[in-house]
Formats: sequence, structure tokens, C-alpha cells
Amino acid sequence: MAANCPPSTTFTIKDGTYKLSRAVNANSGDTFKGVYSDKTRPKIDANGAQMAFNVGDTKGVTISSLSISGTKGGDWCEPECGSAIKKDGWNLHVINVRLHHNLNQGIGNPGPGFLLKNSEIDHNGSASFTDGSTSSAAGVKITRGPATFRNNQIHHNYWHGTWCDGFAGSVVISSNVVHHNGKSGIRYETCRGPSSKITNNRVFANGYLKKDIRKGRGGIVLVAAQDVEVADNYIRGNRGPGIQAKHGDRQRTFRVWIHHNTLRNDTLKGCKLPGVVCRANGK
Repeated sequence: MAANCPPSTTFTIKDGTYKLSRAVNANSGDTFKGVYSDKTRPKIDANGAQMAFNVGDTKGVTISSLSISGTKGGDWCEPECGSAIKKDGWNLHVINVRLHHNLNQGIGNPGPGFLLKNSEIDHNGSASFTDGSTSSAAGVKITRGPATFRNNQIHHNYWHGTWCDGFAGSVVISSNVVHHNGKSGIRYETCRGPSSKITNNRVFANGYLKKDIRKGRGGIVLVAAQDVEVADNYIRGNRGPGIQAKHGDRQRTFRVWIHHNTLRNDTLKGCKLPGVVCRANGK
């Protein structure tokens, strides 16, 4: 098991399907790297475990070139279960992975210095993880920064696609394709800079979950947002606003710049709020 190996071990995972009996507990500096010659990554089947990779209390873990699915959970462990990659570490890098069909999240609360790049995050989340104070379902949910999302496909997740929450700061979400997520594509809630950016993303067809939801649907939703620039995104076909800035109850909204976005027929809301500046957004 990984936990019994020294830190900074590289684990090479050859093509094939591997079923877990329990979570893989990473050590600082570990690398988990899939090797494959066709279009399908090596598959890690969590086989009902509460998480597949536990990166808690680590520094500098890298997970790459794997497909991870099959985590589960229930009332007894919510919201700390049901995620492919979970727990608060430092400088976790997740590159060229597919995380899919996990009951809660693809990635949950990964910690400062998080990087997600060139990956596909899809079909994560379920109704069980959307109730009240334990609501946590998402493709990826972060509560600490800095964090970077670049060149990913994030789609068909049950609730939110990407969800920044809990006063996380310095978040960069750039050049991603975010679509067909049940509630919102990108949710930036109670997060703050400095220099957070949501730029050059394609965000479309989010918010169509059949479950009745009165609030929070949309493409890019900014709630109690601070120090964030939303620019040069292509937005279309979302149920609810294409982009919306609104107040929340944990911090006030200010220093929000929304500019040069293409919204097609979607709406832009919240530009009259103090601290929100909108300019040069068009069809």
C-alpha cells in the first residue's frame, strides 16, 4: 500500500482496471501516474469506498493519466465521503485525469496550491449530497486557495460544475469548457482574491436539473464575491442568468469586474450592485 512506502514514491499504473478495497492514502511528494497507449486511461474503480485517493496532510502529490470512479457514501459520512480525490493537502496537482460517477465530487477540498489541468470531470454528484447545510455535490469543490483550473472539460455533474466556497482566494478558472451541469457551471461563492480570474471559458447549457431549484441556476454565478475578474467568456443556453452577481450573507460583494463576455441570448444580472462594474459585454 502507498501509505507503507516512503514519501516521494512514484507509482506507475499500467493500463487495465483496478478495484480498490479501501482508499489509497498518499504521502507527501507521491506521484500516481497511469501509462497507456490507447485513448482510455488506466481505470481505478473505488468499488464503493468512501474516497479513492486520500491526500489529506500531504504536500506535493501528483495524480495523472488515470480514470477514477465508483466512490459512494451516505448519511453517516456526508459530506466527507463520495469523492474520487479528497482531503486538505498542499500543492496537489491533478493532470490528464477523468473523474466520473462519484456520488459526491470528483475532487473535494483539495487545499492550497491546487492545480487541475487537461482533465475531464463528469457525472459526479447526487441528490443525497445537496441537502441543507451538508450540500457539497460538484465536479470540483474548493474551500482554500490559491487554485488553478485550466483547459478542462467539466460537464454533466449533478449540481455545480466548479464550486469555490469558504473564503478561498486567488482562484484562476481559465480556458475550460463547462456545460450541462445541473445547477450552475461555475459558482464563485464567498471567495475572494487577490487577483481571482474567470476568463476565456465556454459555459453553456447549465442549470437544467429536473429537480425544482428556485435559486442558483446559471452559467457563472457570483455570490458574495470579492476581487474577481470575469472576462472574455463565451456564455450561451444556460437556464437562469448567463452571468449573475448577487449578495450573500457571509461577506459583502465588491471589486467585481465583468467585461468583454459574449452572452448570446443569456442574461447578465447584478451590474447595479455597489462594487460590481460591468462593461463591453455583448451578444
